[in-house]
This record gives sequence, structure tokens and C-alpha cells, in this order.
Amino acid sequence: MIENLKSASKLNSMLKMFKSHRIHFSITFISLLFFFSIFSIANYLSEKTYIIYISIFILIFIANLWLLLLTFPRTATRTSILSHIFIRNRILNNTNLIGAEIGVYQGEYSEQIFNYFKKKFNLKFSTMVNSGSSANLLAFQTLINPYRKNRLKVNDEVLIPALCWPTSFWPIIQSNLKPIFVDCNKNNFNIDLDDLERKITKKTKCLMLIHVLGHCANMDQVMKIVKRYKLILIEDNCEGIGSTYKNKLLGTYGDFSTFSFYSSHQVSGGEGGMLNCKDSRDYQIIKTLRSHGWSRETSSGRDSIYKHKKDKYLDPKFTFCNSGYNLRPTEACAAIALSQLKRLNQIKRLRMTNYNKLKATLENSKVCSENFSFMEVNKNISECWLAFPIILKKNINRKYFLDKLLKYGIDTRPIISGDFSKQPVFEKYKIKMQKTYKNSNFIHKYGFYIGLYSEPLSKKNLVDLKECFIKSLN
Repeated sequence: MIENLKSASKLNSMLKMFKSHRIHFSITFISLLFFFSIFSIANYLSEKTYIIYISIFILIFIANLWLLLLTFPRTATRTSILSHIFIRNRILNNTNLIGAEIGVYQGEYSEQIFNYFKKKFNLKFSTMVNSGSSANLLAFQTLINPYRKNRLKVNDEVLIPALCWPTSFWPIIQSNLKPIFVDCNKNNFNIDLDDLERKITKKTKCLMLIHVLGHCANMDQVMKIVKRYKLILIEDNCEGIGSTYKNKLLGTYGDFSTFSFYSSHQVSGGEGGMLNCKDSRDYQIIKTLRSHGWSRETSSGRDSIYKHKKDKYLDPKFTFCNSGYNLRPTEACAAIALSQLKRLNQIKRLRMTNYNKLKATLENSKVCSENFSFMEVNKNISECWLAFPIILKKNINRKYFLDKLLKYGIDTRPIISGDFSKQPVFEKYKIKMQKTYKNSNFIHKYGFYIGLYSEPLSKKNLVDLKECFIKSLN
């Protein structure tokens, strides 16, 4: 059946290709008819006329073939026709690239990403998933899973910055835990450590820490608080891959850490993400939750956490021991992400350089420096910046200013999602939240960021950008 499907796919592709290029094929066919016609009457033509006709045929044939090659469908990376055929055939014929039903649990590229994280981040238990959001969901679902020792209970409290993204927040609700918002630091946009300690109660069991735009809080203090109150630490490092605090990579501090390969992040696979943990038991839970509750990807024998009565008809490859989702990645996304992970150091250098150039350009402008303030940067942190954040002075009409920037082709967005407690979704779901997050609300009102790309910014880019800012302020 699989072979029939492959044959059908190939036939369908060929038919589509023929329809798209029927003009070229028609010209080729007519050219060949012309050639055979000339060949059949060659005895009746002079040598000179024969050569002219044959030359015309060759020129038409080559020109048409060249146009066919130029207009053949290409991939996003502008591959050649041969590369295109190779990739298409690989997808059709290699089950590893699209995921197999039998025997293949993790594809070749996902496995390479696992090995990359193991080597670079010294993370023993890493799992690739289809997004950073799914990684956050799996982390909390693991914490409440019945197979976990000391699992969290209903309404146990989880501390999370008010300056956050929905898929950092909602997994807490979806896991029947209670989120407690913590205000952010006004200067560096990360979690306010004083407010963090004030919010800790006997029911506080976990801290969801978010590294904002590649920057982080004072991790020495964070870890002291975590150890003092015996908190489970989850690092949402979707915006901070490659950043370090005192030469220690972010994403290596927590009991769990998550990464994202979304299209706008430093490393992109189009989609995809990673979930890392430090406990082998948690790792087995994660692997089964990720894929339908399947136990086939986990350890067997004494190390297995899935003990069950054996049914003589039960296929070990199709045994389900846990609840689960389908959060597996595609090998196509893994392949793209892997190619960028290999040049992460280069990406980091470029983003740091662009950040510093952009900041210097705006600070050296009297108009910009009088109307903007910037994030306070900790010297102990080496950032792989996601974006360039800016805080407007209170006297500026935010909406007018950002609308003017957009007219000049400069897109902006809130810092993460702004103060998440202000979102209307809470009213609809009748979730009561404290709404006194002074610093988060300040950033919500006056903060925004612009893109920071992995390509060098030229002097002209910087001058043009500065002029657009000045014009928008005026």
C-alpha cells in the first residue's frame, strides 16, 4: 500500500509539473518533430540549407531547455533543479524525513539536535518537540503526572512574571495549578526578585522564569531563592538561546528548560522546540506524553517507570502507559534548525554587534536620547539578543509614534505581550488576578521593540533608521 501511495504521489507530481510547463514541453515536442522532418527530407536539401535548419533546431531546443530549468519550481533556499528533484524524492521515499509508523521513534535530524544540546549545554535529557509552547505544556504536564514522585497537586502555586507570553502562562491553568504573577524589574524587564520573595507562600512549589529578549535576572540570586524555598525551576529560554550568565548558558540552571525554533527567533526551523530536564524519570514521562502516551521510546527493564500486567497479545511497540499528545517535531524543521544551531556562535556575535551599533546610534542622537530610554544591561550577561527594546518618555503619544514608524516600514511589537494581566481573556474565563504590577504596567504602556536580525547592519541602515525615528517623533 505504501508503495502504491508513493507511485501515486510521483504520478501526481509529474502531472502537475507537466501542466505547469506544458508550453515548454510543447515547444520541445514541436522542435523534435521539426528535426525528424528535416532529417527525412535531407536528401532533397542543399548542404547549406540543411546546416541552417539544424542550427535553428539546436538553438530553439537549447533556449527552451534553459527556460525550463529557470522556471522549474524551486525551494525557499533557491536550490537548483537537481537539488529540487533530490529533496522532493527524499521526502517521498525516505520515511525518516516525514516520520514512520513502525520502528523509527526519532528521526536522524532530531537525534542530531539531541546530541548538540547534550554536548553544548551539557543536558543529558533533551527532547525535541513541535514548538517552544509545547515544551512549556509538557513541562507542567510532567509535574502533575501520576508517574512522577512528589507530583504537584491541584491549586499548588506557580510564580510567573507578569511580563510573559500566553503559552508560558496557560499551561499552568491547563494543569490545574494556580499562577501567581510577579512584577518585573523596571530597568532590565526581567522578574523583580524582591517581589518574587514577597509572593512566596507555603503553597508555592514552582517558579516559571522567563529570560526576556536574551537577557536575564541575576541568576545567583534566583538560585539562592530557589534553593531556600525548595522550588522547582522552569526556565523559559525561548528568547535566550546562546545567552550566558557568568559564562554559564541560560537553560542549564533549571530542573526544566525550554527552547524555541520559531521563525522569528535567533535559531529557526520554521517551527520546533526543545524540552530539557535533569531527572531520568521525568524524561521518560516527557517522552510518552509527547507521543500519544507510547512507552516504546522509554527505557526498559529495571529502569522503566512503566510497570504493567503483560498481555500476551500486547505488542511492545504499541503499548500505551500514560496520557499523551502528539507534539512530535517534523524532520524538515529539525534539519533546518540544526543547520542554524551549528552557526549559533556566529549568530550571537552578529546580534550583539547589531544591538551595540543600534544603541550607540540612537544614544548619540540628541532627539532620540531625550525621548528614549534603554534596557539596563548586566555586565555578567553575554546576550544572544532576540530584539532591540525601547522605552518611550511619558510625554510621547505612543500610538501616533508607532503608527508613523510603520509608515516608514519599521514594524514594532510589545515587549513579549506587555503586562499579561491586562489581557481581556481573564474576563472571559473569569480568572481573578491581582492587578497591581506597577513596573510591568509601565513597560506595557511605554515599551516596545524592533527586530534585530542575524545580518550585519550597515552605516546606511543605521542612519536611515535614526532618521525615521526622528521624523516619527516630530
